[in-house]
Order: sequence, then C-alpha cells, then structure tokens
Amino acid sequence: MGDTTALGRELRRLRTARGLSLEGLAEASGVSARGIADLELGRTARPRLGTLATLSRGLDLDEAEHAAFLAAARPGNDSPAAGASSTSGTSSTPGASSAAGASSTPGASAERGEEAGGPGPAGLCALPRAATEFVGRSEVLSWLDATATPTAEPSTAEALTAISGGPGSGKTTVAVHFARQIGPACPDGRFFLDLRGVDPDPLPARDAATVLLQALGLPPRDLARTPPAERPARLRALLAERRALVILDNATDLDHVRPLVPEPGTAGRGRVLLTSRHAVRTVAADHRRALHPFTPAEARRFLDLVLGHDRTTAEADATRAVADACGHLPLALRVAANWAATRTEWRLRRLADRLADEHRRLDALAAGDLRVTAAFELSYQRLTTGAARQFRLLSHVAGADFPPALAAALGALTEADAHDLLEELADAGLLHHAGPGRYRFHDLLRLFARARRDRDEPPARSAAARARLHGWLLSTARTAGRQFEPVAPAVPAEPAEPAEPTASPHSHPGPAAPSGQQEAEEWLRAEGANWLDAYRHAAADGRHRVVVDLAESMHWFSDLWAGWPHWVEIHRTAARAAAGLGDAHWEAVHRNYTAWALIECEQRPAEGIAEARAARRLARQAGSTAQEAWSFLYEGWARIRTDEHAPAARWSARARDLFLAADDTLGFLQAANMHTDALHHLGRHEEALTGHRAVLDVLDDPVRRERVPPFLRRLVRATTRYDLARALAAGGRDEEALHLLHQLVGTHQELGRIRSECSIRATLADVLVRVGRPAEAHGHYRYVLEHSGQVPAEQAAEAARKLAALEGN
Repeated sequence: MGDTTALGRELRRLRTARGLSLEGLAEASGVSARGIADLELGRTARPRLGTLATLSRGLDLDEAEHAAFLAAARPGNDSPAAGASSTSGTSSTPGASSAAGASSTPGASAERGEEAGGPGPAGLCALPRAATEFVGRSEVLSWLDATATPTAEPSTAEALTAISGGPGSGKTTVAVHFARQIGPACPDGRFFLDLRGVDPDPLPARDAATVLLQALGLPPRDLARTPPAERPARLRALLAERRALVILDNATDLDHVRPLVPEPGTAGRGRVLLTSRHAVRTVAADHRRALHPFTPAEARRFLDLVLGHDRTTAEADATRAVADACGHLPLALRVAANWAATRTEWRLRRLADRLADEHRRLDALAAGDLRVTAAFELSYQRLTTGAARQFRLLSHVAGADFPPALAAALGALTEADAHDLLEELADAGLLHHAGPGRYRFHDLLRLFARARRDRDEPPARSAAARARLHGWLLSTARTAGRQFEPVAPAVPAEPAEPAEPTASPHSHPGPAAPSGQQEAEEWLRAEGANWLDAYRHAAADGRHRVVVDLAESMHWFSDLWAGWPHWVEIHRTAARAAAGLGDAHWEAVHRNYTAWALIECEQRPAEGIAEARAARRLARQAGSTAQEAWSFLYEGWARIRTDEHAPAARWSARARDLFLAADDTLGFLQAANMHTDALHHLGRHEEALTGHRAVLDVLDDPVRRERVPPFLRRLVRATTRYDLARALAAGGRDEEALHLLHQLVGTHQELGRIRSECSIRATLADVLVRVGRPAEAHGHYRYVLEHSGQVPAEQAAEAARKLAALEGN
C-alpha cells in the first residue's frame, strides 16, 4: 500500500464501505474494473475530471463526500499523512457513516443475493442492473404496485400485467426498477427473461418455459422428464404456488407469452410483468399501460442527475435543447447525457448544436421503429477504430449474450484486448452487462450494429470474422464435449477436416478451451445458442465431417443436459451429414442418438422406436454389430417407458447378446441391467437375480472390468447391487436385502447421485418397517425429505406419508 495515492486510498475506502467489489463499482459507474484498480493502486495518479465524476455517481456520494473525493485527487495530497487525514475526515461525515451502515443491513445483503435470481441456478434469469439515475414514472409504479405485486394468499386477480411502448421508451428500466422496489413481497424470487421479440426468431414459449423452470428450481431430472409441450403448463402451476415476479421482456405480443401465464381467474400468488414494443390490447384494460416518453420536466431532471445540477443550470437553454432534440425519449437522453458526461470541458451548447443537425436527428429519432438511431450513431462515432470494428462484428453473434472470449475469437484479439473493447462499448452505452463476465446487445443496438456492419465493414473481412467465430465455437464445443467421454472416443474413418479456418500470420491464438468437466459444462450451457448457430451454419455449408464429429463429441455431455431442447435436431443433422458422406455406420450412430433424444429428452417413445429401427437397418448394412445392439437397447428403453415390459425384456436380451458378440463390455452392462429391470416388472425375480449376478461377475473379471472406466465401473456396480437388493426384497429374502442395502448407504452420495441415494434409503426404510424395525427407518425417510428438491415429487410425498404414519404410531 506504500505506493498508493491519497485518491487511491480514498476510492478504496469508499468502495469497500459500500460493499462493492471492483466489478460491482465498474458496473455501477461504467469505468472498467482495470481502470478502478489502477487508480486504487496509484498506477493512474492524475485521472480526468470526467472519470472522477463518473465514479462519484457510481458510488452515490453526497456533496460532502464528493468534495472530499475530489480533494484527494488534487496535487499535494499524495503523501501517506495527507491521505490518512482525508480518510479520517470523510469517514466521520454523516453521509459516509450512513453509506457504510447501509452496506451491512440485512436488506442490502438480501438485495445482493437476489442478483442470483432466486431459488434456481445462480445467475439464471437474474435481474439486470438497475439504472443509476431513475426519474418520474411515479404513476406507473403505483399502478404496478397495485397490479403486479405477488400476493401472500392465493388471489384470483389477473396474474399478467403488461407495459407497452415504442423503442427506447424505458419499458425494461421501469419493470426492473419496480421489481427491485418490491423485493420483500417476492420471497420466492424475481426473475427476468428476454424473449427477443424483435429478432427474426423470437424465443418460443416452450423454450422460455424451460429456462424459467430451471430458474425457479425445478430439478434437472424432473425437467428432462417433462415433455417440452407440457413445460408451459408446469411453469403456470409453479408460478401459481410461488410468491415470485417474472418479467417477460420484449415479447412479440400476448400470444407469445400467454402459454406461460396462469389463466385469468385462477387462484395464485405469483405475478408476470410483460414488456412489449406493441400494444397488448387483449390484456384486461386495468392490467395494461402504454409507456410514453418523459415529460419536459422529467427529461430535465434526468439530465440534472447525470450531468450535475450546476452544469445544467448554467446552460439551461442548451439543456432544454438537448432534451427536445432527443424527443424526451429515455434511451436517447441516456446516450446523449453519457456522451456529455465524459466531456466535462465541453459546453452543453456544443452537444445541443450536434443534435440540431436535422439529417442525423431525423435518421435517429424519426426513422419508424428505429427511433433512437441518432443516439446510437452518436455513441458509435465516439468509439476507437478497434471498438467500432468490434461493435460491427459482434452482430454476427447469434446468442442473447456472450463473453469476452467469444469477442476475442471474432476479432482475432487477445482476451484481455477484447475485454477492454467490450468495456469501451459498455461505457458508450452500446452494450449492456448481462451478469458477471457477459455482455449483451439491446435489440435495437443489435440491429444498428448489423446495419453499420453492412455499411462500413468490407464484406470479405466480415465473412472472415464470422468464419473465425464459427471455427472457434465448433472447436471449443468439440473439446468441451469430449471432457465427458469415459473412454477414448471413436473417430470417423476418414480424417476429420479442421473446425477452425487457417489463422492469418497476424492473428492471435484462440482463447483457451475450458479445462475440466465443470468449466466445460458451464461453457457448453452458457454458449449453447452460439455453438448451435455455428453448427447449423456448418451443416448448411455442407461440412459433413465437422457436423458428425461435433455431434459425436456431445454424446456423453448430452445426458447431463437432457432438458436442452436441441438434441434431436443435433443428431438428426449429424445423421443427414453422415448420409451425405455415404457412411452408413455413422448414420446408424446418430439415428441411435436421435432415438435416445426422442425417448429421454422429448418423451416421444414411438418416434424413438422408429429411429432405432432405422438405425438397425443401417447398422446391418454397415456390418456394425455394436450399433445393431444399441438399436435394440433403445427400442427396449422405449418399451419400458410405455410399460411394455415383455417386449422390453426381449429387446434388451437381444441387445445384451449382440454386445457380447461385439465384445462391447460397457454396452453389455447397460443392456443386462435394462433386461433385469424388465424382468423385475414382470415378476420374474429369480431370473433377475441371475442377471444381476452376471453383471457383477463381469465387473469382477480382471480382464473385462478394465474395459470400463473406473468411475463408470463404480457406478454400475453400485446400481447393480441396489437392483440385486430390490430383487431379493421382492422375492421375500428381506435379511439378505437388508445386509446389501446397509452396505450401499452412502455409495451413491459419494458419486454425486443424490436421487439414487434417496431411492436406496427409501427401499431400506420400507424393508425395515416390513421386518418390524420401524425405529431404524425414521432417519432414512427423513433423508429423502431433506433432499426433496432432488427427487420426484411423488417419491418425496410417499416418504412424508410413511414417516407420518410411523410417528403417528
């Protein structure tokens, strides 16, 4: 700390007193985290006055704190003694004391927790950062409080409230501000989802329901087992139970979101707040409101907050001219004011004169739906050459948001340089922070970037950037997917073409691929829309080998993300690509994977059977015994799903025998376990016992066991021993079953499979009750209830009922 300046020490004290990290202050102020760190460490000793003013707004300093902050930056205040004096003096001011106290209140802590989005996965559907300056809208906020606040008791009031308005009218800002105001009324969370209503392909209601169910905490397995067509209904039921607020932003119209919203007149607690560019006239009149631009007084107050009252008062006429030129439109005002705030040496009249340029202003503020283009253009012209090019190229990104690594690949940059450019764009208001380490376009800004790309970017350079982006996405997705392969992956017979185009001599290596399964899973999920878009382009371009290879790399990972609604598309596309290669073997592989996706992910077993049979014909044509075996296994799986256990036993037995012939130990183990499961359902418990022991014999064989990776070996052994215990119990051999079940307690928990652990505990408790040892069963039923969020609802309910019966006795 000896090299720091008085300003650096004061900035750090103010930031930590408010409980802000470097990233938190960067988001609140618009100054990059690196720039703040340089100030705190003394690497930047003389910052611009505009930077200090921006940081002061981000820290929400009162007049006394602001004056002390500026004083610390003056020459002569760099000695440790001077810094200590300044710090001591400001820390005793009422404003500083109040700010420090606020950062430690339970309410502040709860608000920071709400950033994670509620009970579901951290960060999923989190509220965007609230606007630092918010003015007016008091009448709309009062109306929202009356119509959109979740209720403590079920209410039959309309659950949907809608805000409509033209581009840039501030719909999202108002919705988020309201959501943050009513935090205590939403104990089950506040959630935000952009439906991308102005995109060519808005987010479908079925996909929106999938994301929201995850955010609301629906266990992944429950989600995977809920057919996509039934997920909106599942969401409606969940919202009716929860005191939660869901903001559905940028909807196309009411039809876009009606499947997601509880029916009018049904009792419920949760509320949905819809924003749309279009009037939503079919919502009840008292539950819809059109949002208009600011009044002149509100526009002036907004500029006061951003630029400072002294500055706007000194140039009152120019301030009114700026507000009028922006049409009092909040987004246009925001862009213009931020531009002026970073140029404190300029008079506001200079900005007013720029906006008075009728050609620019009409293009921006009166061009149909794109009514804020002038404000966007103004910010665009302020960018450095590198940032302007990055802005244009980012319009190639298909997903709703993206990280710096993606921007680095797109622009052939280092990740650090890409991050700096993204922060410059965020400072200019041309990108928004979409959570830690991610950025997103506003819908209109994406269109603006695309238009500027078409106008300003040479076509060949634009095409090369897109190829570079897609190459990186495909290569990284393939590497990430293979992190989950338990055995050395099979590869196509011919050499796969490279996924990435040849780099130029001046390009940087692509960002590093994720390392380890956790990073790989996070990346694949976060960039799903982006690598899927690259995959689709590869298919459209006829890059068959790349398509087949990428789809193959996703085989093991897909089981972890079975709720993603694109696995059928991915494997069908790969099957078509294999057909284009004339490769019957790989076409059979991906027809089999398609069967899996239809059965497991989309709950469509009949179609899964059809795919499995098509794969069987191809496997026989290719002479692939293993793929023929998988086709029988998937058909057997589909039969189990439809409670057709006799044919399931036949098909799984065929699969087992074929896997033996193919010397495929892993396939044999899966088919054998499926066969014994079918036998259990048919009441053929002794045969099932024989089958379980055969599986264990394979796992104990010193040669064959080595063909199964250690983790899978442990998992299959634990699963088989549990099935064996169930078979013993079903056959009346309770003491043998108890002995085995007691040995199994904790094994699945160690493997991270809590749901399976709960099944073992529930079975053990049932057998204990049956043999007259109910006292020992209590703890196992309680274990199931303690993990009720990770088991099917019916299993938790059954455990609760049985425990209550024991305690009642």
